[in-house]
Amino acid sequence: MTSKDLVTIDGTMTPADVIGYFGNPDGFTFNFAEDPEAVSARIEARLLSATSLDELVGGGDDVLKARDNLGKPFQFISVEWRPSDMEGDGLPFYALFKLSDAQGNIHLMSCGARNVVLKAAKIAQEGWFPCWLRIVEVQVKNPVKGRSAPLDLVSAPEPTFDSEGKEF
Repeated sequence: MTSKDLVTIDGTMTPADVIGYFGNPDGFTFNFAEDPEAVSARIEARLLSATSLDELVGGGDDVLKARDNLGKPFQFISVEWRPSDMEGDGLPFYALFKLSDAQGNIHLMSCGARNVVLKAAKIAQEGWFPCWLRIVEVQVKNPVKGRSAPLDLVSAPEPTFDSEGKEF
């Protein structure tokens, strides 16, 4: 594919779209205008799949930020991609993860880091969700002044609990 053969993403991005973007970013244009009925159906499916009251009504739409939760293990359940409104050199989309903490509480977490987004697409494409992962900063030899350290998605051990239900 050349940069003249543009691929337009209408609606929901798939893991294959994300992986394809990394192979040829100039070959993609993005149109994230989704069909309102498809959006409504996705929201309803998420509500109907809730397995607890907290998952159904708890926490509202608070979205965790990856950088605020570095090193914390979560069970990553699924990923979707959303259009980015960040200016600059970043990706034109970011990952929105559905995940669970060690206590089983369901959260959403956003991350636009290149390695995290690419690894998430590969995990989703291969059907490896759910899995225990954590987001970490990568220390680079020559950091760029004014830029945050890059983030990466790495494996995390599944939490274990003692007989009283306390994590150790």
